Amino acid sequence: MHPLSIKILDGSATEQERVRFNQWLLQEGKEKEFKALQRIWEEAGEKPKADPETDLAWLKFQKTHFSRPTRSTKTRFRWVAIAASMLLLLGLGVLSTAHSTYRLKKGQAERIALNDGSTVSIIGPGTLRVPLYFNWFQREISFQGKAYFTVTKNLSKPFLIESGDVATQVVGTAFLLNTEKKLLEVSEGKVIFSAKKDKVTLIKGEKGWLNGTQLIKSKIKNPNYNAWQSGIFVFENTPVNDVLQSLQGHYLFNLQENAELVNCSFTGSFDQAPLETVLEELSLVNGFAYTFKNNTLSIIHTSCSKK
Repeated sequence: MHPLSIKILDGSATEQERVRFNQWLLQEGKEKEFKALQRIWEEAGEKPKADPETDLAWLKFQKTHFSRPTRSTKTRFRWVAIAASMLLLLGLGVLSTAHSTYRLKKGQAERIALNDGSTVSIIGPGTLRVPLYFNWFQREISFQGKAYFTVTKNLSKPFLIESGDVATQVVGTAFLLNTEKKLLEVSEGKVIFSAKKDKVTLIKGEKGWLNGTQLIKSKIKNPNYNAWQSGIFVFENTPVNDVLQSLQGHYLFNLQENAELVNCSFTGSFDQAPLETVLEELSLVNGFAYTFKNNTLSIIHTSCSKK
C-alpha cells in the first residue's frame, strides 16, 4: 500500500502528491490493490483526516482511540474494523500484490536473497518472480531456468515454486531446480516435486524428472551434485564447458563461453580451493588463456581445440 493512500482517500493530498500517487497507480496490480482499500474506506463511514507523518498519525490514533473515552464508540469500532480488514487482506496477499522480477541472461550468475532468509542462486538464463512480502499461509514464487535453492525452514509456511509443467513444494531444504530439463536434485531435506498428473517425494541424494506426463525418481550418480554447497569437485575426463558450469554453481561468476572449448576436457579434483587456483590449474592443463574482470570469466585462447 502506498504511504499516500489515506491522504488520497480523505482528500488532503496536494497536487504534487496526487501526481506521484497516480504514477504509482499505473504499475501492475496497483489499481486492484488501491480499490480493495477504497472499498473498506467507503464502507467504514466517518474517518479521521490523514496526518503528514505516519508516526504522528499513529500516536494520534492511539491517543484518540485508546487513551481516553471518545464521543463515538461506533466510530472507534469502525476504525478497528478497518484495521482488522486491512491486516486480513495483507495476510491473504490481496493488498501485497507488488512483485520483484529478476532476469538473468545466458552466462550470468547471481544469488538472490528473499525476505524470509531463503536464497536463490540463478545460473542464467533464468527468470525469478517473487512477492515483496509473503502472505500468512505460504511462500509462493515463480521461476524458469536453472537455480540452486536454499530454503529457510518454516513448518507453518510451505515454500512453493511454480514452473510451468512442474511445481515444487518444500518446508526447509536445499536443491537444484532446472526447469528446462524439468529436473530436481535434492542436497538437503525433503521436496515434493509434482506435475499435472503425478508427484514424487524426494530426499537427500535423490533426483526427479518429468518424462512425458510421468515423474521419475532415482538416486543421483553425479559426484558433484552437492558441490555447489560443499565446494568439493571431482572431474574425470569431463568436458571443460561442463566443468565451468559446475563451478558457476559454487563460485557464482559470469561466464562468456568459447566454442573452442568443445574439444577440451579435464580430470582432477578441487576441495574448497580459491577460484583463482581452480582457473590456473584448468588453464595449465588445457592450455588456454583467460581474463577475469568484474566477476566475468572470458576464455580468450585455447590450444586443446586443435586435438
